[in-house]
Amino acid sequence: MELDTEALAFLQSKVHTERAVFVDFLSSGRVPTYDEYREVSGVIRGLNIVDSILTDLANKLRDPDDE
Repeated sequence: MELDTEALAFLQSKVHTERAVFVDFLSSGRVPTYDEYREVSGVIRGLNIVDSILTDLANKLRDPDDE
């Protein structure tokens, strides 16, 4: 399967945008309950993980011999 680096960059951009929305919400102090705070924090953590995976994939596409 061939993956377009532009498509990968688009996905990373979307992840960054979504993460910024959740970080802004969290940092605004508008989170009404601790449960919602935990949920939003979990979403941010998940987006960070996805971003890390996409970065690893981009690096692998640039240098396929690098493990």
